[in-house]
Amino acid sequence: MKTIIEEDVKKNEIKNSESNDRFSILKLFNWGWFKFSKCTLGIFICSLAINLFIVPNNLYTGGTLGLSQLIRTAINSVLNINFNFDISSIIYYIINVPLFLLAYKRISKTFVIRTLFAVTINSFFLMIIPIPSKPLIDDLLGNVLIGGILAGIGVGMSLSTGSSTGGTDIIGIVASQHNDKFTVGNTGLGINIIIYAVCGFIYGIETMIYSIIYALFETIMLDRNHTLNIKSE
Repeated sequence: MKTIIEEDVKKNEIKNSESNDRFSILKLFNWGWFKFSKCTLGIFICSLAINLFIVPNNLYTGGTLGLSQLIRTAINSVLNINFNFDISSIIYYIINVPLFLLAYKRISKTFVIRTLFAVTINSFFLMIIPIPSKPLIDDLLGNVLIGGILAGIGVGMSLSTGSSTGGTDIIGIVASQHNDKFTVGNTGLGINIIIYAVCGFIYGIETMIYSIIYALFETIMLDRNHTLNIKSE
């Protein structure tokens, strides 16, 4: 079953094939400068939202990044080591490596190259954007809403260029190719349920609830922004 992401990739490949006669490093992505800039800006906005509004409140995102954050917290607790940056960004990248290989075999080369770029700059931004020592806003719900809205807008911008932040997106696409009952959305939801259940069990119900609220707002804004971007192209 074709997914929206796969259709976006094929549509962008057809659009950009007309301009491939001129030499450019962007030919590797089958993008123009606008798509390249849009993906980069979207990933930056998402990373900014996570580091400024979610991480300072000890909350967790979904997907492979959320899993990476759980692993990071466990490592910090066991080893009692404070790094100068959030090591979840590195863990997130490592987890995605085998998924790149899976996507290369099951999806398309263009999708893998674009996703590799998006995951790489996402990891980079998460690593270099300073994390405040205390929340920017005193109200926890306010942090969650702002973080979710900004992250959703950012990821939506990235998806509209035919790229992906990897992780559950890749798993969902591959799963949908084998069984029509699986989609990117319900596959990601299933993985997130497990991640948030672990959050609730280890770090308390409040952490779980606010992390879920963040994920809901991110998803709403992602779908809305992605749809608007597709219609405007």
